[in-house]
Amino acid sequence: MASKRSAFYYCALSRVTAFALTKTFMRSIFDKFPGMANEMLAESFSKYVKEIRMPAGKKRSDTIKKLNSKKMYS
Repeated sequence: MASKRSAFYYCALSRVTAFALTKTFMRSIFDKFPGMANEMLAESFSKYVKEIRMPAGKKRSDTIKKLNSKKMYS
């Protein structure tokens, strides 16, 4: 929706069933309901931050701390 590249690669761990809507179709919906685009974009961004970016950032920080705590030549 935001026409931005993803910061992560995703791998499904189980079978996934999904569908996609084209940009032209979404534009036609947003033309009819102008407030919906901003609402959907805000909701998807907040869900992305909560479900993906925050846990991935925490895992990264934890891994860095773990690696930094190891002695260099032990």
